Amino acid sequence: MGGRLHGGAGIIHGGDLTTSNIIISDGGVPVFIDFGLSFRSDETEPQGVDIHVLFQTLESTSCNAERLKEEFLRGYRMTFSGAADVIKRVDEIRQRGRYL
Repeated sequence: MGGRLHGGAGIIHGGDLTTSNIIISDGGVPVFIDFGLSFRSDETEPQGVDIHVLFQTLESTSCNAERLKEEFLRGYRMTFSGAADVIKRVDEIRQRGRYL
């Protein structure tokens, strides 16, 4: 899902990628919504910010945050060839303490 957004389309959700902006379709597929802050970019930093914000949301709203993050990353790696660089950037962003 996220890998297709970033890698396939070059779309950045825009720092508002939270569980409130994901719905589950009738077929059980998660779908991103609310692209009011979105923009196009192939840069690693905004891709990392998207994922960092999502992970912060999971950590603050779910008792299964670690499992959900791992499942997200599994799919992200499968659908986006640049995933490794973005995942590394997510860790750098987390260590900076930004976007808290």
